[in-house]
Amino acid sequence: MNVAIMRVFVRIRQIISSSKEIAERVEKLEHGHKRVASVIEILAEDIGRIAREVASMKALPPAKKRKIGFRPSDAH
Repeated sequence: MNVAIMRVFVRIRQIISSSKEIAERVEKLEHGHKRVASVIEILAEDIGRIAREVASMKALPPAKKRKIGFRPSDAH
């Protein structure tokens, strides 16, 4: 379980660094282009990608089901 937690923190750090790159990219686009529509389109794509990554991080693995009932021991 600890390995899974560490992987989540590593992924969160990657997303945060990616967000900084996105912010820099948007700023360059705003200064370089007058067409706001292109900036909005790129932002929508990036936000959609981040939302999918966050949703996949929230997904829990399927729970292991234990068998219910009496199980005789094999030792005699």
